[in-house]
Amino acid sequence: MEKYKRIYKELYYRIKSGDIPAGTVLPTEAQLAAQYGVSKITAKTALNLLKADGLVLRKKRLGTVVLNGIVNFSGDKLIAIVFSGFDHLDIRFTNSLTQVAKSKNVKLAFFDSKLSSEKEREILLYLISENIAGLILMPLSQGGNLDVISLFAIQKIPVVYMDFPSHALFAPTVTSDNFGGMYMMVKYLIDCGHRSIGFFPYSDHFYPTENDRFEGYCRALIDNGIPIGNDFLFSASAISTYSLMSSVSTADMNVAEEFFDSYLKLNPKPTALVCVNDLSAHAVIAAAKERGVRVPEDLSVTGFDNLTVSAKREITTVAQNFAEIAKTALLTLIRKIDGVNNEPPVIRLHTVLIKRDSVQKLALPDQAG
Repeated sequence: MEKYKRIYKELYYRIKSGDIPAGTVLPTEAQLAAQYGVSKITAKTALNLLKADGLVLRKKRLGTVVLNGIVNFSGDKLIAIVFSGFDHLDIRFTNSLTQVAKSKNVKLAFFDSKLSSEKEREILLYLISENIAGLILMPLSQGGNLDVISLFAIQKIPVVYMDFPSHALFAPTVTSDNFGGMYMMVKYLIDCGHRSIGFFPYSDHFYPTENDRFEGYCRALIDNGIPIGNDFLFSASAISTYSLMSSVSTADMNVAEEFFDSYLKLNPKPTALVCVNDLSAHAVIAAAKERGVRVPEDLSVTGFDNLTVSAKREITTVAQNFAEIAKTALLTLIRKIDGVNNEPPVIRLHTVLIKRDSVQKLALPDQAG
């Protein structure tokens, strides 16, 4: 292991476990260099990684101060929460969680796998070695790190999932009503006069949440007497690693370009496109501008999640209540820790349709002419 990574990992886990509490001034670069027998550049690299994680503040004269570690209240139960790269959602999640933790007198430790299966594995192995009372896990996939996740069941450590579950361990899952949210969106488009509605990006390897959204799309069409058109299911050769990343990736833009390669060849074309998430919608709208396709005049575009990017681009979308998901997951886990085991396998929370300017109202069929 590279030397700077060894320093970074040791400090990271000491901060996350509460061994180094918030407000602590870490050793200087020179002090760390002497302590670990490395150069000052190596020590600086390790400290900058902690800064990139949002764990420390680095300022001249002040030094390197710990910002984000364990949220420590008076209780003796330590609960770990492992996110999967939701940097832009942390405030909404953590504010709700800390309020509950304070009222229930439990301690919280936050971790972020940063969309890395290797990082997720490191965190979970670390937590297995610690005396935690329970785990809230937002897994990267259903099939990843099954051997490590199964250890929590073997050691009888209560677990609750957010978003979707792992195959390794049966435990309650708190998520949004993704099926209902997408059904609501497609019904809105139909009520706006749209009958040719595409789905993007379609995949045979959806995440469970995305699969629920696709099923909601299909059911809304069928319930309204509209056949599912194969030509309107736009596949993608590559998509973002995860649908709630904080920014549009190059892969998103490339896939949006692929969509328009197919879309422009169609006759007739869809009048509306429902995207599986906000980032896909953002990418489609950006690519539309380059291709001279007007949104919403030529093509209505919708998203899902209600991320900041959807508000900036005035994208009609479906909002998830992230704070309520986090709160419900924590309360469910606390009940499990206290011996209450009658929770439903899946707890689905309501979503809300957010109407913005990316949808064009068309004349209804009985109003045309």
